[in-house]
Amino acid sequence: MDTDKVVIITSVFPVGIDATAGMFVEKLAKFLNISHDVQILLTANQFSFFKYARLKKERGLHTAFSLTILPYISFGLPRYLKAVPQVLSALFFALFVISSESKTTYYGKFLFGAVLSVLLAKCKGGRSFGDFGESDFTRSASYYPKFLLSYVLKNLDCAICLNEHIFKEVTDLRGNTNGVSLLRNATDLELFAPLYSTAYRPEKLSCLFVGHFIDRKGVDEASTAILRAGNLGVFIGSGSRRPCGAHILKADTVNHYKLYSYYQNADVFVFPSYNEGSPNALIEAISSGLPVVGWDLPFMREHTDKSFSILVSPGDVEGLSNAIRYICDNPDLHFKMKVSARNYALANFSVVERNRRILDIIKGVKG
Repeated sequence: MDTDKVVIITSVFPVGIDATAGMFVEKLAKFLNISHDVQILLTANQFSFFKYARLKKERGLHTAFSLTILPYISFGLPRYLKAVPQVLSALFFALFVISSESKTTYYGKFLFGAVLSVLLAKCKGGRSFGDFGESDFTRSASYYPKFLLSYVLKNLDCAICLNEHIFKEVTDLRGNTNGVSLLRNATDLELFAPLYSTAYRPEKLSCLFVGHFIDRKGVDEASTAILRAGNLGVFIGSGSRRPCGAHILKADTVNHYKLYSYYQNADVFVFPSYNEGSPNALIEAISSGLPVVGWDLPFMREHTDKSFSILVSPGDVEGLSNAIRYICDNPDLHFKMKVSARNYALANFSVVERNRRILDIIKGVKG
């Protein structure tokens, strides 16, 4: 059995009993922990360090792993004047908390983690991985001097990209596709699963929106389209653009562990976002067997299929409303779209399968 050590470097990880952020890191760590010695390095600036140190004492999700809170210094300066001190200070502390082992795999989540993974592998020996999942990869990359970014991406043993846009960005900066893998986001298919009910259909079906209440997410467009379609809306999220109206049943935040029930009780997922990376909400909705309506944009086409989605021109609220109405007015079509959505998720969005592929990549890259 392979007992090599894997150090996961992340800025997001569950450290409290009610924490939900970082759940995918937790699932990956549990999966890798079967065959590897897993250590989590939770990066935190000087303002968050003591908060995390206090939360670490709680009986939370982190107790299954070796969790080290890795501090870094943040001066709040713009661009690389901010990023470089963060990297150097985090590297300084990491050199003291990580033993030198040539068989160690440093698995960096997001760009900050990837930079640290390369530097640690060079200083301590081992292999470096970068898992790039943020939707604003280009903006994050601009924080680092070009020479440092180029050095990091060219020296990564493996880069994992969450969508085609990030894949292209990474391969362009790296100069080739060697060691670069495209692994889309995934979810817990047992938790996010549909209910195939034969119960009486109400006159007004429920349309679900999940995301921040901000302009980029198209929350106003979603509310207007649902109203014009004559349906009811449930909005899960928070933000300054909180929707209101007689057609809205709910507009509030919910605990993530209760979110699956809202998907199961909805009839259509309305997702008119204008820009996303690999959106968790969309993947969870598809896994829950919901027909999807949204804008005809590259990230939507990448994550959906025509068998369960209707995409219209960006900003076409009337087209969005007509799509909702068309699905809701045709029960047989609605059911077929539910089945197609679930089957698509089973084939593409399994977090277990994604973690298995990551494990295969780790085992396949030799130090």
